Amino acid sequence: MVFSKNFRGGYISDTFGGSEINLSQADFNGVAILDVQCLFGGSEITVPPHWEVRINVNAIFGGVDDARIQPVTINPDKILIIKGSCTFGGVSVKN
Repeated sequence: MVFSKNFRGGYISDTFGGSEINLSQADFNGVAILDVQCLFGGSEITVPPHWEVRINVNAIFGGVDDARIQPVTINPDKILIIKGSCTFGGVSVKN
């Protein structure tokens, strides 16, 4: 779980394994970039429901799943960009 109130982003590398990143207690203003690289593994990323999330992940024999429940209002001051690539793996975003 990430508790940072000045979250700026990070790097996730999953090779033959997986990770669970919980950002539900994190906060920031502006844009944060999360770079994800998966090779035979996957990442599950939990974000607060009011964040705007933009996903730009290339998947080769893998997938990207945006399983968020969209709230009525999204804060335009909080944009999380998830970028990277997944080969034989996947990325799941939920709230």
